Amino acid sequence: MINQHPSILDESLPILIRESLSDHGTQKHTNQSPDIVIVKFELTNPLKDLTSNYDKEDPSKDGDGSGNMYIYVRFKNTSCETINGFYIHLYRNHLGLYNDPKDWTKYEMKTTSKQSVYIESLKPGSIGVTEPFIYDSSQLGAHPNCFVAVATRDKDPDYSSINSFERYVKWIDKPNVAARNVCVYPRSVRNMSSRIYFKNPHTDREALLSFYIKVHEKNTSSGIQYGISHQELNINVAKTYTVGAYDSSFISYVVTIPAGYSSSLLLWYQALEDDHVDIQGTYLVYEDSEQEHALFDRYGINLRENFNNILESIPATANPPMRAIVLGGCRIKYNV
Repeated sequence: MINQHPSILDESLPILIRESLSDHGTQKHTNQSPDIVIVKFELTNPLKDLTSNYDKEDPSKDGDGSGNMYIYVRFKNTSCETINGFYIHLYRNHLGLYNDPKDWTKYEMKTTSKQSVYIESLKPGSIGVTEPFIYDSSQLGAHPNCFVAVATRDKDPDYSSINSFERYVKWIDKPNVAARNVCVYPRSVRNMSSRIYFKNPHTDREALLSFYIKVHEKNTSSGIQYGISHQELNINVAKTYTVGAYDSSFISYVVTIPAGYSSSLLLWYQALEDDHVDIQGTYLVYEDSEQEHALFDRYGINLRENFNNILESIPATANPPMRAIVLGGCRIKYNV
């Protein structure tokens, strides 16, 4: 009898690539993984440097848009047994990861010697670190990217089983998968605009799409102008951030999009040379459908607990959604 290898969706591998420093394998995806570590210079002792601060800090340092960036992936064996023979893959894509792996699996990142990193053995509770994946901005450009890290036993993973929205959400929330959106711009670029790609994953019905843009107040200078726009959906919102003025620190916008609709939202800011900018964007989809309730219970988030500002922006005549699924997010930094 031949044992069929499980699909990438069904594979059970107790390797954790975290979504946050407090993630123990149960957190929903945030696209801000501290275990996808980006630094400007190659580390001389990455295993020591990136395991000593494992629970304490996100060691990533944004580059300045020139030369190389070095991307390391941290991972932990959460089982009680030694795990032998698996790979760490790293992919890149434009901002806005969603359920179409063919968009990003063709852009696999490379190390100096090969594409994926083979891990021969990892003891119970141990933390591992890959050799660096190389991002050469002179070849790949200084622009936003979503990096996706995957731990799997497959040297050449087949992602064809992720062929629906439900399967995508199930897969992206697995503990051995994580993503990090990174925006890298030269310091001279003070007026920035970036496109965040989104998609209604349902081909048979409309979806309520929510954009939530949040200023990280402790890292952002007063007077920064920022906004979002989309001509076809009639979105054009701009604000000027003022320290201490709560209403100036976020943009929350909800819009209904047609079945299967795919497009991109323009996110922008304007800054002076000595200003600091730290802006995070999140977008979610909600559908009030009986068949989705089980999916929400397993993979959704509670809007009341996580995104009250989104609920405030929904028209009073609408039936306020209580649960949603995060499609993606990004964090844009300048001079921080």
